[in-house]
Amino acid sequence: MMQQSSSRGHGGVGDAASCVALQRVRQFPHVEGQWPTFACLRLHDGEEEEDVLEAAMEVAQCITDTMKVKAVPCEDVHVSLSRTFTLQLGEIDSFVSQVRQAVASVPAFYAPLGFRGYVMLNDDGSRAFFCVGLNQRVPAIDLLLDRIDECLAAFAKPAFYEARDIHVSLASWVIPPAQRNGQPPQLPPNLLDAIQGILQTHLDELVIPGDTVTVHSGNKTFRLPLLLRSKIPA
Repeated sequence: MMQQSSSRGHGGVGDAASCVALQRVRQFPHVEGQWPTFACLRLHDGEEEEDVLEAAMEVAQCITDTMKVKAVPCEDVHVSLSRTFTLQLGEIDSFVSQVRQAVASVPAFYAPLGFRGYVMLNDDGSRAFFCVGLNQRVPAIDLLLDRIDECLAAFAKPAFYEARDIHVSLASWVIPPAQRNGQPPQLPPNLLDAIQGILQTHLDELVIPGDTVTVHSGNKTFRLPLLLRSKIPA
């Protein structure tokens, strides 16, 4: 059976925005001139991304059927490297330039995705996410997060979550206000078993390529390379 763990501190806006727009929960009010921004890793292989999307749809359907909630698949496949924060238009190029320089000396890596499934909450506890964590911790990830956190601090933006739980979000659902107690909902064993089968079918041997940091700011996308070697270490 899949081991269920739960924790607080999900990426929030960046991941919520990747789910169906009707269930989107904004974590801060829209302010003219402020651009939502986040950093992440992305898959390069279209077939692998399709595998993740298929898993996301099946996991969302299982949660919907079992939990009697409206779970939606997260359609934007990525691994968050920052919280979602805002930048003014005039800050974007400067921030991206600083991140580009900061990550250029971080060795590229592969991060194997595992079957460690768990539920996380966004910052205000209004939305739950079913996530899949890494199979093993890659040391270069912590160095990468350190460099990005330093850039965030230079712009007075919050650092990544203290637990630094690196994951891919597969599905999310809104928690009714009366049920919001600051704790992630527990999934029943039969649901966890069903999800385990889905993950083994679609995500077996999937790895996250850690060779490029992608920064999204509003409708702008920037791809920032890490230090490439002849062979990327696992």
